[in-house]
Amino acid sequence: MAATVAQVKALTGSTLADAVVQMLLDTAGCLLDMIAECTADLSESSLTNAEVYLSAHLLVTSTVGQGSAMVAREALGGKYSVEYLLPAIKGDGILGTPYGRVANTLTRGCLAELDKRPVAMYTIGTIGC
Repeated sequence: MAATVAQVKALTGSTLADAVVQMLLDTAGCLLDMIAECTADLSESSLTNAEVYLSAHLLVTSTVGQGSAMVAREALGGKYSVEYLLPAIKGDGILGTPYGRVANTLTRGCLAELDKRPVAMYTIGTIGC
């Protein structure tokens, strides 16, 4: 079963256009493909859920999802309650959002390892039009 736009929207409460959420789903799928060797023995259900949570992570860390925040509720003395918004992003990389932490857990830490990989760029010759 592939992750769906409806699942991402239900998880995040997003009202973005389906095409925007689909782009994030596609990106999450590409990232999961990059760690396929690490996640080869995971169930289809785990991978689908990881794709949904990774898409939600991408949503709240992108400029289109900047308005996303989490609501915290607190009871004060049993008489009053307070609601306030918490920023969705706390830290760097995949572990910077609750969604990213769940996606990482579902992939048994493989996504966090992807964050750690150094980037290398090689060029040979010149590039021209």
